[in-house]
Amino acid sequence: MPSPRYLRSVHSSSLAIVLLRRYQYFFVTMYSDNASQLLAQMHKEILDSLRDELRAEFQSRFDDLESEFQFRIDDLETECDMLKQKQLEDDAKISQLEKKVNSLQRKAKYLEVVIENQQWEYSAPIPTIAELISLGYNENDADYIVSDIFTMKGVTRNIRMGNFLEHIHPNLGATTIENFYQGYLPHYREFADALIEYRHAIEYMESDDAFLGDESPVLPSFCVSLGNTPLPREVLVLLQEIMQYTHFHHLIFNRNNLHGVGYVDFIANCVWPNTRLKVLDLNEINFEHTREIDVLCDAINCKNSLEVLKLVDCNSDEGNLRYIFYRLKSRTLRRIQLHGGNLSNLRPTDMSVFLSSNPALRLLKLGSIPFNREDITYFADALRNNTTLRKLSIGVSPGLSPNYWHHIEPAVFNRTNLNATYDSNHFCSIEITHTQTFLLDKFNKYNDPVKNRRKKIYYILSIRNRRRENAAYLESNGINIKHIPRILALLKLLSKHHIRQKYGSQDEIEVKPLSIAFEIMRDWKIPELYNNLDPMEED
Repeated sequence: MPSPRYLRSVHSSSLAIVLLRRYQYFFVTMYSDNASQLLAQMHKEILDSLRDELRAEFQSRFDDLESEFQFRIDDLETECDMLKQKQLEDDAKISQLEKKVNSLQRKAKYLEVVIENQQWEYSAPIPTIAELISLGYNENDADYIVSDIFTMKGVTRNIRMGNFLEHIHPNLGATTIENFYQGYLPHYREFADALIEYRHAIEYMESDDAFLGDESPVLPSFCVSLGNTPLPREVLVLLQEIMQYTHFHHLIFNRNNLHGVGYVDFIANCVWPNTRLKVLDLNEINFEHTREIDVLCDAINCKNSLEVLKLVDCNSDEGNLRYIFYRLKSRTLRRIQLHGGNLSNLRPTDMSVFLSSNPALRLLKLGSIPFNREDITYFADALRNNTTLRKLSIGVSPGLSPNYWHHIEPAVFNRTNLNATYDSNHFCSIEITHTQTFLLDKFNKYNDPVKNRRKKIYYILSIRNRRRENAAYLESNGINIKHIPRILALLKLLSKHHIRQKYGSQDEIEVKPLSIAFEIMRDWKIPELYNNLDPMEED
């Protein structure tokens, strides 16, 4: 068996040294004159040979080891990737198991509360009609009070039994606080105690496994003071305590003029601790001063879960609700609805600041609000530079001519020239009630702003084609003839957005794409080029 290369190298090197020493005397005696030079040269050649041979040998060995190590490193990296993938899969399984365990724990707690409440009895006394008549109530009022108490008892029992209710509201009250029947208070305490435990039902409803087969389970809302039902301070304190523990997804507060001073603070104190709040409805809330608006807006702005805010027929004793536009600075509100109230006399920057301070806002709905012509101009200015709002719905208020709303049209479709059209707002669609202008509700109807922009540009080209103005426009803007291929390619791209339906008058019907291409080729540059060409000489 042949020896390894490095052994052969050592053997040959030793032999060379032995031969060198054996014939050293011969060289010295035979060639004494230049023996030292020959010997030094021979030593040098042998050392160089040995060095080159060893270098080559070690380089070869190093390459072999490097290749072996690289192969091993690749194997280890592959194993690491497999382990990472397995870890991700295990983490996903663990997350699912934790989610399932959490859901089962919520369900267990919910069932535990329901089982405990099977022995529950309604302890608040229910008066008879005769007892109420003896207290000075007439028969109709006494019957009304007893009927309301039985309704309240039924709602409280449903809550105790863990029944899933879509809408919960206390309905015990009177036309004024002074007429509030004090016998209602024990029933409100029963109601409050039940709702504090109802948080377990809400947590169970939020879990994924709670409603198998239901695509979108309805989570309960909680309404305070529905209709003409004023509540005294003692009841508001009980309801505020509920909000500390039970967090509803939807809160509705109505008519603070029935409850007196402090109702807006009560609303804010109910909103602050709620970590699940998504929708907040405020109906007929009158803000006595800007401090109350500050308190409420601070509570709204800090809610990362809140997505919808509705203000219906709300107003302020210190002028109007314009201050709300200044104070609302939410990062999560996606929909704001203002109906009624007074938002007139806006300052030039109010709308722009409002839209930039609420970047998540997608829908702004304004109904029956008195605006003036300057307010409409401010709306238009704010929309020109906004790219977040997707829909603006405005109801024309009485006394304001619908023609004024045409001043907002250039914000979404400026038809002055193609550059102005290009720079318009292509994100937000505008819906104005009682307006026949189709441009406001037909354009920007797509979710894609690029598609909206192309649609408008094609519309401009189409209208100008009927007047044979496209070629003149290109000529007046000094567009070089070398751009003809790009213009035709752009026209082909825009032609995909040709409107085939009839909108508006006969002059606003869009022409076919071929008509625009024919006009450009016929009237712009091409005749000039044709007339300046020299005829080809015959061979």
